[in-house]
Parts: sequence; C-alpha cells; structure tokens
Amino acid sequence: MAITSYVKDEKTLWKVYINLRGENNVRVQKVVSDLESEKVALAEEKKLLKELATLVERREGYGLEWEEIIGRWEMAMRTATLQRLDSVSIRDHISMLRRWTAAWLKRPASTLTRADGRAVLDQMEAQGKSRSFQGKVKSVVHQVFNWGMEERLIPGVHESPVSRVQIKNEKEEKIPEILNLEQIRTLLFEARRLKHDWYPIWAMAILTGMRNGELHALVWSDI
Repeated sequence: MAITSYVKDEKTLWKVYINLRGENNVRVQKVVSDLESEKVALAEEKKLLKELATLVERREGYGLEWEEIIGRWEMAMRTATLQRLDSVSIRDHISMLRRWTAAWLKRPASTLTRADGRAVLDQMEAQGKSRSFQGKVKSVVHQVFNWGMEERLIPGVHESPVSRVQIKNEKEEKIPEILNLEQIRTLLFEARRLKHDWYPIWAMAILTGMRNGELHALVWSDI
C-alpha cells in the first residue's frame, strides 16, 4: 500500500496503490491516480482497501478467474524446462481461448459448468465452424482447465466445463479443396510472371508446407 505525490502540468497530484495477497495465492492490486489532495487520497485508500479485501475473500473461495488461469498456463508453458509446446502453438492456443471463451474471462474458473461449455460450442456452430475446429477448441479448453486443476488453482472442481459435452454430428463435412501439382506449378509460374505481390508468400507456403501461424511468426533471425 502506498500514497505518493507527483507533479503534472505544474500541479501536485496524488496516487494510491493497493496490493493485497490472500492465503491461497490470490492477489489483487489497483492504482488510482490524479487525486487532487492528500486528504482525498487517504479517503480513496480506505475505500480501495475495503473493496479489494472483499474481492480477495471472494476469490479465496472460488479461486482464480479464467483469464488468470490462461495467463498462468501461458507463463508455465513458456518457462517449462521440458517445453511441451512451441511458441507458435502457445500463441495460437491463447488466441483461441481469448476468442471463443471471451465470456468466461472475468469469471472464477471454478464457477464454469458444462452449460458454459455447450454455449461455446453452440457459438462456433452458429458461426459455421467445422467439427474439426470445434474439436480443437474443446481440446485446448480441456487442456488448460485440467492444468489449472492439477496446479490447485481451480478449487472444488473435478472436471473441465467441456468434459462430456458432445460436438453435434454432421452428416458430411466437405473436405477442403486443394491444388494438384499441375495447378500449383501454374499458380506459381503465373504469379511470378505477373509479379503478383503475394507470389513470395504463396511460394513460401507451398514450398515449405508451413501453416498460417508459422508463416506469421517468421522473423529475420529464422532465415
């Protein structure tokens, strides 16, 4: 906890910083700036202490929010001695979780249920996502949630919210069309002849077999 003063536009202002940590590895912090006097800052400090203490008590009972679980999983994967995922896969997983479980981010992970899991799959279904894509998202959610339970960050829960949630059957899922060898040769030949802006990108993708995420992650040091 700290109250400090600083000068902004030739005027003295005050800032309050509160950092509270609970017994079960729960931590909350908040900063309020641009307060006009020390008296106002002291009143704000008292208010924040009560507000954050209540928040710590609530989180002590329910554990970390889903957003915090994702953040800790990412840090654990990036710093693991035996890294199970490469940096591109980790980034793809995080992007997928933030996109499709956005409604979960500010909720304690321990409060998520199979109804929430079904809602995620229904959302993807409504947007026309393939069964294989839905399965991938489900697998990533399951993986990160299970990690949180194993690390005792999600108390009082014994299965992920997507556990036993079935992906709807599809009579026939259309296989994406791909170019044959002759079509690939024609594409690259004509793109190079026409000096198409995307020729280097198409050539790199086709000749290396790299995925979209891998291509996006390329930096000069990889060359």
